Amino acid sequence: IKTIDSIMKKYNHKRIDILKLDIEGLEINVLNYILDKNILPKIICVDFDSVREGKRKKEFELLKKRLKGKNYYLYHNDNLDITFIRN
Repeated sequence: IKTIDSIMKKYNHKRIDILKLDIEGLEINVLNYILDKNILPKIICVDFDSVREGKRKKEFELLKKRLKGKNYYLYHNDNLDITFIRN
């Protein structure tokens, strides 16, 4: 597994405009990781498989609070396929 910051470094990217994640249950881990690394894409599109399956609801709520603290707002939610946009 490659981390997003190692991929950015490899291709000399300083920012991410759009990040789309459909990673079968690891989405909360990856989003917490990028927030820890202060990687803040303008738009994040995520398929929250684990939450849809009734798992990790508490972690999901904590993640939404972290995203809000980084100036993201929930733009669209279609059965936990969610788009967040950063102000």
